[in-house]
Amino acid sequence: MRIPRHSDDAVSPVIATILLVLITVVFLAVVGMVLISLTDDAGSARSVGLIVKPSRDSGTGVMTQNDGIPVTVTVTLTGGADAAALTSLTVAVSDPLGSGSSGERDTRTCAGIGVPMTFTIDDLDGYSADRTGGMRCLVTVTGRFTDGSSSVLYQNMVTV
Repeated sequence: MRIPRHSDDAVSPVIATILLVLITVVFLAVVGMVLISLTDDAGSARSVGLIVKPSRDSGTGVMTQNDGIPVTVTVTLTGGADAAALTSLTVAVSDPLGSGSSGERDTRTCAGIGVPMTFTIDDLDGYSADRTGGMRCLVTVTGRFTDGSSSVLYQNMVTV
């Protein structure tokens, strides 16, 4: 007479299925946390209106590569939802080609909406001139706010 044996074949597929579901849930949770952490900085963007006018005065009107000509950047605050919380502005001018200095900065306390603020950036040695004699540079305006945070408000390549 044959004695029936108990089969344990069904236990292994059930455990495997539970483990696969568990691994999938953990993987999705990790991916979700990474995506949420990447978007945390998106909410910190500030709304501030600016008019930025860069210029330079070489005296002779002709710029050569190592003149060290100062650049003047006039910034006027025009408003925005976060304009009242703005405490200071920093203007940085840097050479986009990397042939000059890494960037010179000037910081001023905000003068208020509609009041032009003039920033003078000196010692820009080594900047390259374009075909018209103008100087290509990257102008960045960064604002500091009452809560201690800072945000880039303007960044553009200009010819002065």
